[in-house]
Amino acid sequence: MKNDCTVKTLKSRIRRKRNESLAQFSSRNKLKLEHLAASTKEEASKELGKLREKLQAYEKLKQKEEANVKLLQKQLADALLRVQKISKIQQELKANMAADA
Repeated sequence: MKNDCTVKTLKSRIRRKRNESLAQFSSRNKLKLEHLAASTKEEASKELGKLREKLQAYEKLKQKEEANVKLLQKQLADALLRVQKISKIQQELKANMAADA
């Protein structure tokens, strides 16, 4: 009978130790995963910040380009008006020269 108690006691101790080891292993892994998740979140946050900065720089560049396009369109319209005026003046000169001749 004493051997049965000893065997049961030993099995119980082994089971308890194994459960404690598993719990420690589990808690260590949980801490590692939490740390990894936190560092990954920090890295993702930094990367997101960099991407936001790039997007803002792109938006500024896009606005500058749009302003340049508008300016060029205005200059083109002005140049076309001048060409039309010059063409009209040339036609009047030709008509006057023809009338004088």
